[in-house]
Amino acid sequence: MTTVGIVNRELILNRGGGEINDLSIAVELDELSFDIEFYTREPLIKAPKYSVERFPIHRVRSPYLYGPSHHFPGIAGSILRHFDGRLFVESLERMLTGADVDILQLTGRPTLIDLAHSLKTPLVYSVRGEVSDFYVKKLADADAIVAWGDSYDGIHNRGVD
Repeated sequence: MTTVGIVNRELILNRGGGEINDLSIAVELDELSFDIEFYTREPLIKAPKYSVERFPIHRVRSPYLYGPSHHFPGIAGSILRHFDGRLFVESLERMLTGADVDILQLTGRPTLIDLAHSLKTPLVYSVRGEVSDFYVKKLADADAIVAWGDSYDGIHNRGVD
């Protein structure tokens, strides 16, 4: 059986469109006989608000800097968000090394695509909203891209298929 690892670092902290969508995709893939596992952030301080009963969850220990980063305007906030993503990717990479996952679906900031450089697992990246010029070049490292809503035109117009 094929195992799909769905990476959504906010899954037990927030329930926005990305989290709801990933849960819905997981249900549909499960009904098609895929094995589903979630990988999500377990923050060092902030307590989880949500649980997922139907699927196994691997909790990736990582600080939560994304929310607080919005209190810092401009480049300072952007640097914190980038650092938040890097710390999560490094922790996730250690967890996934040797894991029995056939496909990874990634939802979140494009820093997740950096996993392509160290893992041999095919990566499907889910694009939601605008992708900055800084990150758009990373999209080429994904094996497949699923673009939602206006994000398709935004990345397609900059040469990403």
